[in-house]
Amino acid sequence: MRLSRLLLLGCLALLPVGAEGTHYYLRNREVLGKVVGGDVYVARDQLSKLLNPEELKRLQFDDRGQASIEGQKGPEGPGISLSWMATALGFTRRTSPGTVDWVKIQSDTTPLATSPEVWTRRAEYREARRRLNEILKEVPRTDRPELQARVERIGNQVIQATPLKDMPWTFVVVKMSAPNAACTGEGHVFVTDSLLDMNITDDELAGVLGHEVAHGVRRHVFRRSDLLRDILALLNDYRRIQGQIDQGNDSLTLRQQAAAYTRQRDQLQYKFDHDIYYTKLDEEEADVLGLRYAVSAGFSADGLGDCLSKLEKLLVKQFGAAILRDDMSHPPTARRLEILQKARRNAGF
Repeated sequence: MRLSRLLLLGCLALLPVGAEGTHYYLRNREVLGKVVGGDVYVARDQLSKLLNPEELKRLQFDDRGQASIEGQKGPEGPGISLSWMATALGFTRRTSPGTVDWVKIQSDTTPLATSPEVWTRRAEYREARRRLNEILKEVPRTDRPELQARVERIGNQVIQATPLKDMPWTFVVVKMSAPNAACTGEGHVFVTDSLLDMNITDDELAGVLGHEVAHGVRRHVFRRSDLLRDILALLNDYRRIQGQIDQGNDSLTLRQQAAAYTRQRDQLQYKFDHDIYYTKLDEEEADVLGLRYAVSAGFSADGLGDCLSKLEKLLVKQFGAAILRDDMSHPPTARRLEILQKARRNAGF
């Protein structure tokens, strides 16, 4: 979530792209694999770098490693078919010379509320407010009302382009030496005065706020707790089945169910243990979705990218190039700018 920290994604050992030189992208990230008949097949161990947790959860594998999505089996080949997987997960194919893009415009699936009270009763909304209040116990609010008014004005414009526009949003400016912005969950964002003191434009501020609001819309803050809840549920199911087996009700069906629960639990545990990758994907998703919010609200598409570049220069000047290696939760700025440019092209911005 924090814009002030940048990271470097580890190198991936991948298969070569086809000789014809076509580049394949999924959600603006290049996909490398084995090209067969105009489709690219990717290795299973790449999936956590390409898909978000909800998409990964929909993928299932049998004992032979054959992938399926909600009962629909993918074609056999040297990996998992990108074309089949992307289509089944709701991506749209777009082509241009030498490029095949699979993109997804986030649907507004969050149920709309009819009144602010409906939103404020939500458990996640209350938890986000609690987290923000905990921060405010340690970090004082700004004593410069013009900064608070500016953030509220632009923030309220940005949220009008989101599916949560009827939710009461709180934007707070705090006094902190590090330029930063963060979302503590749906409806709650804080910005540091030092970020605003970087002389960022309204377009740049709108890009930053769009990014943070996107974290709230997409529930990035709460995904890890969702994974843990699902792991515990599967563990309870496994214990129930195993208890029946231990009591003498030993049947092939029960053993198969226990084995299935174990596989599902292990898959979720892997996602939970490797949450670092999902954090990076969340950041990229927030960049792209925040870009759309800012542009839809009437701000320049250059805003977020310009602010990221300005922020990186400031951090390198203050702390040296080592700062670029000091974070394992954000993609490097160059990567984020590349994805933003591709997202702009795909959306026609």
